[in-house]
Formats: sequence, structure tokens, C-alpha cells
Amino acid sequence: MNFCYSFNIYFILVAFSFYGFATANFVPIIIRQAVKQSSESIPTTVTNLTTMGFSSLLIAPAIVGFVAETFSLTLNMYALCIVVFFAGSVFLIKFKTT
Repeated sequence: MNFCYSFNIYFILVAFSFYGFATANFVPIIIRQAVKQSSESIPTTVTNLTTMGFSSLLIAPAIVGFVAETFSLTLNMYALCIVVFFAGSVFLIKFKTT
């Protein structure tokens, strides 16, 4: 019996749904933490954070494309999973509220 989940449309939709629900509030949480830690005004902090985010939207696809062309897209996806996992872990440990 071959269980190949990568071609199962229902598994893909469920995985996207879980990922969407898990990451939906990520940007507001980051903005809240940045505002709490910044010594600048709230509009300046949010503007700087938004500028950094949009800059990464312009630069990151080029980096992903270069690494995919040089090595492989599979390596890109594994690296992305590892980076997101460690970033989430650091964020959870560092900013855990009790």
C-alpha cells in the first residue's frame, strides 16, 4: 500500500488549513512585541517593521530561486521548515507570557 500524501488533494487542503490557522496572527504578534520593546513612537516602529517585511518580500524570492537553481527546491523546502521551526521556537521561548 503506497501512502503518498504529496498528491492527495484532501491532505494538502487540510495541511494548508492548519498552517493558515497557526500563522494567521503571527504578524500582529510581531508588531505588538516590537511596539513594546521599541523606544520610538508606535507609528515609526510599525512603519520600520512593515518596510523590513516588504523588503524581504522583494529579496527572498530571488534568494529562494538562486538556491533552488544551484542546489534543489527540495533542499529549499527543508531549509525553510527548519528556519521557521527555530524562529518559532526562539519567539515562543523568548516572549512567552505567563
